[in-house]
Amino acid sequence: MRTSDKPAGRRLRRSALALIIVCVTSAALAAPALAVSQNGYRDVTGYDGVRASIGDEGISPRSDDCLIFSVSAESTDAEYQLEVGFLKCGSNATIDHTCGVSGHKETKFVEQDFQNSYTCYPHGDYSGGTYSYRATRDATGSNIIYGYIGSTEYEGEGGLPRATTMIQAWGEESNANTCSGWTAFGAFSSLSRYNISTGFSVINPSTYSYGPACWTRTGISGGNFDVYR
Repeated sequence: MRTSDKPAGRRLRRSALALIIVCVTSAALAAPALAVSQNGYRDVTGYDGVRASIGDEGISPRSDDCLIFSVSAESTDAEYQLEVGFLKCGSNATIDHTCGVSGHKETKFVEQDFQNSYTCYPHGDYSGGTYSYRATRDATGSNIIYGYIGSTEYEGEGGLPRATTMIQAWGEESNANTCSGWTAFGAFSSLSRYNISTGFSVINPSTYSYGPACWTRTGISGGNFDVYR
């Protein structure tokens, strides 16, 4: 097996899921440097979380690639992050050895980033449709953000105080050394920031992109946008 828990180009990238490429041999080999391509939206600090409904309108990764649509909350120093969404991995790739594994390549997930150490938790196979994903804190003054898929609460991540936590939503290709050989379409709706005192409010945040320009993103309107290739 050939693995890379913190591939170059992803280790310091904010909210980048940690791709694992699986080799068909049993020898342990050094992993190649991997690029990541992200495109979506980011909002400023001062909120208690983020929510969006995300629909899959077709995902087809390469064999060495994972494609992800998600929302996330992340510290401004990139040390802590909680990401919630769905992904699909090719036959020779997983996320953190635990999501997108053989037999369960399409997965709803929550991923924790604790000081650039990533752990992905699968939460049921995904076969299309639209689900609500959110990353929100449960109590005023808490530094813990929890992941929700639908109304079910899953894992949380500490180190995310209100004053230094950004909220984000995007499509991501985990191995963007080339933009060819894959297609994906994610439809985001009702993208909202969360304030414990006032609840959810639909936002039109700043655009955000990182890495190779693999994605096309529509302009956001009423919290709705598409990210596709």
